[in-house]
Amino acid sequence: NYTDVKLVPFDQEPNSPFFMQFSSDHELIMQIFRGIMNTNEISQRALYLTELLLEENPNDSAIWWYRSKILNKIGFDPLKELELTDNVIKTNLKSYQCWQHRKWVLRNMKKKPNDLNYLRQRL
Repeated sequence: NYTDVKLVPFDQEPNSPFFMQFSSDHELIMQIFRGIMNTNEISQRALYLTELLLEENPNDSAIWWYRSKILNKIGFDPLKELELTDNVIKTNLKSYQCWQHRKWVLRNMKKKPNDLNYLRQRL
């Protein structure tokens, strides 16, 4: 439930060469996400929101950054986080942002898997 979050619209010019049109559902979730970021909310619901957004657009570095910020504060299971990156990579192999997040996860693991073998088994 996100009814307590102040929505923050994306202010972009429709005729701009960088204008990006999203579905109304994605835009609503992004408005909630911006509201959560503005209040610096660190919570499970904020983490869940990042996952929803990354399913639709895994190339948004702000979402990956905020996800890692949340994970740093609340802790996380690195193998589950690698699994999330695996799922993104299966459909978005060239998501540079996802690969950077994966690298961040690996750096934060005590026992690192042999990543090439791990990837061969998964992909």
